[in-house]
Amino acid sequence: MLDVTRAINQATLVSGATAQEASAGLIQFAQGLASGALRGDELRSVLEQLPRLAQALADGLGVPIGKLREMGAEGELTASRVIG
Repeated sequence: MLDVTRAINQATLVSGATAQEASAGLIQFAQGLASGALRGDELRSVLEQLPRLAQALADGLGVPIGKLREMGAEGELTASRVIG
């Protein structure tokens, strides 16, 4: 879990987001994972406010970043898959 936290923190830093954007994006990311899957407004917030985190997710899943929206709509971005 420490590695995941570090990776998210580093992705947030290099995203160039303001403190408010980073905070909002991280809250949405956490809420999405807490609900079981990253989708809808939570996913949109991550894609818009934390693009480097979104790219890291796509890279980790081996898909282009554009596919994340489709995967989110289909409920494929589960907490275990995203964190795994």
